[in-house]
Amino acid sequence: MMTRVGTILLCCATLLSASAQAAGVIPYARFRPAEVVLSRTLSKAFNQCNERSGGVTAELRDCSAAEFKRKDIRLNQVYGATMARLNAAQKLQLRTSQRAWLKTRWKACEVELEDEGTLALIAYDGCTLDEVARRILWLERYER
Repeated sequence: MMTRVGTILLCCATLLSASAQAAGVIPYARFRPAEVVLSRTLSKAFNQCNERSGGVTAELRDCSAAEFKRKDIRLNQVYGATMARLNAAQKLQLRTSQRAWLKTRWKACEVELEDEGTLALIAYDGCTLDEVARRILWLERYER
């Protein structure tokens, strides 16, 4: 049973989504850049780190952790820059979208952990890097 507050929130989210589509914003759920585009977002330092790892899982995961920190910094920069150029209604819309994304961003990656072994961990790390890259690319195009 949905509460009155739940109904109001659902209604607001629906209106925000509809206004975003009317404004030309591609809904994030439908924003799927090609794998080659995502791979171009990886830093030179990440690629060099992977080459030096010798395929050792712990070292590969350390490379991914360092890349994630770089991407997280970039994500925050892009989010801030995007918010700075939006009007109040657009800011509310983006803030709502960002909060929803933060709550669910790793859901799609959890499937990678269903397999056992160290390869599952590496696949999970790759998925999380791709998800952050995807969000950065989406934010860079937001309301442009």
